[in-house]
Amino acid sequence: MESIKIAISTNGPTLDDTVNPRFGRAPGFLIVDSQSLEFTYLDNGLSQTMSQGAGIQAAQNVAGSGAQVVLTGYVGPKAFTALEAAKVQIGQDVENMTVRKAVEEFNSGNITIASSPNSQGKSGMGGGAAQPTQPAQQAQGAGQGAGRGQGGGRGQGGQGGGRCGGQGGGQGSGRRGGGRF
Repeated sequence: MESIKIAISTNGPTLDDTVNPRFGRAPGFLIVDSQSLEFTYLDNGLSQTMSQGAGIQAAQNVAGSGAQVVLTGYVGPKAFTALEAAKVQIGQDVENMTVRKAVEEFNSGNITIASSPNSQGKSGMGGGAAQPTQPAQQAQGAGQGAGRGQGGGRGQGGQGGGRCGGQGGGQGSGRRGGGRF
């Protein structure tokens, strides 16, 4: 097998550190020669502090390192597109192992090159486990709603954080009607 440069999202600067599953928010990347295992550490600190665009910035950094393959857990759609545009192949769902083991798995053909992103979902039902500090009828959820709402009540669902449990916002589409909630 020909030697290539592999970028692996990592929690630390050595081959024995663990793979970090978050591509854009990983502390750094080891750029590893697939055959000799010689490596350099690429700090990803700047991307970690960005409120948006961390994955795209990380993709640009990795592409600039000369890596031909990325091994990581999850890559969002924008970062995936940026890596593809830079002709960097992506191996996803690589986690719970050391960087050294990830390279071994890749060299053995046990890591599939992805054709689409597998990003941990950020849409749909919110991630809120709201801790009510008020009576239950008024507790606000803290979800990241992007779903279509439950809509079964009065049809007045607006956008924003859901009620009582962080069910996420959405656009209510229920009927205006007789009963109470």
